[in-house]
Amino acid sequence: TSENFCAQAGPVAEHMIASGVGKKLNFDEMMALMKKAAEAGLVHSTMNMQNAAGFIWNCCSCCCGQLQAIKDFKYKGGAAKTNFEPMINHDDCGLCETCVDMCPIEVMSLGEGDTGERIMINRDFCIGCGVCAVNCPQEVIALNKINNHIPVESRPGLFGEPA
Repeated sequence: TSENFCAQAGPVAEHMIASGVGKKLNFDEMMALMKKAAEAGLVHSTMNMQNAAGFIWNCCSCCCGQLQAIKDFKYKGGAAKTNFEPMINHDDCGLCETCVDMCPIEVMSLGEGDTGERIMINRDFCIGCGVCAVNCPQEVIALNKINNHIPVESRPGLFGEPA
């Protein structure tokens, strides 16, 4: 797609708007952009800091070096894992494999479980991005909170914050 799904905030955003490179979005427009990015199979990414969300990138694993390393080399340190994991309601899953096709890290597959054929998730490498849940046509995948990791405090002066 040629659409730009990345967003800036704070002083960087103000500069981009003033220079004509970007445009200001209200909350509803931003949420629509994030939903469209997830439906396109892109992973939302930002800095892993409490107060310095100067951007939201929406990345694919074919172009983003970090996601590519996680996918291709099973590199766990490539990005911060979210506090969530996908859970599949196997009783209602029709095995359409949309989640398998859409997973940017390629950790979902069709395999044999205890009760027969089912969608399997390699949880060792799943980053909890939610692309599978957003794109499940049967709405049988939910993100469950499994951790409560809190990002580190941001440093003063980073991304235009007052020092």
